Amino acid sequence: MSRFEKKFILNPIYISQFRADLFRQGYRKIFKDRTVNSVYFDDTNLNSYYENINGLSKRTKFRLRFYSEIFEGEGFWEQKIKHADTNYKKVQKYCGEVVPLIQLQFPMKEQLMPLVHVQYSREYYYSEKTAVRVTIDSSIKFINLKNSISCPHNELVVEYKSSVNNPVKNVPKILSNLSRSSKYCKAISVHGFASELY
Repeated sequence: MSRFEKKFILNPIYISQFRADLFRQGYRKIFKDRTVNSVYFDDTNLNSYYENINGLSKRTKFRLRFYSEIFEGEGFWEQKIKHADTNYKKVQKYCGEVVPLIQLQFPMKEQLMPLVHVQYSREYYYSEKTAVRVTIDSSIKFINLKNSISCPHNELVVEYKSSVNNPVKNVPKILSNLSRSSKYCKAISVHGFASELY
């Protein structure tokens, strides 16, 4: 299913104010906070990375996503496809061996290799009135799979998600700056995989 996604950067000092704004607007928590892990794959030319930083209207990211503190052999292969202002995913369940993340192989994509692991804590909110979901990502870490070096990221990422026929409205003013905020691209840039920085 295609959906709109709008991402924003939030200064951590405003997190209490932002949560209060969400509750005033009728949002409620729908899940417990959980750890999200994404292992991102790219080819030797970093085509997925450059599709993003060059702003191509249609681009794809390849990742394995799992929701445990450590990889336990379960997760989801995802191709996240962006077309213009909408996104959709192709998802395939993974249930297999527990191997080092650097040894994973994306299905049917032999040219891709795992490069970075992004880990963060996610909060989930939903408004029944507007049918909009909001997530808040914190404690973000960018991990280089080649040498296991981990770099923390202190900003918070807020994402509004809605169906394509349901535009997002009433975004709090402290989120006035819309950001592409690709965690994958930031991880690639932070760890020096690309000559052109994100």
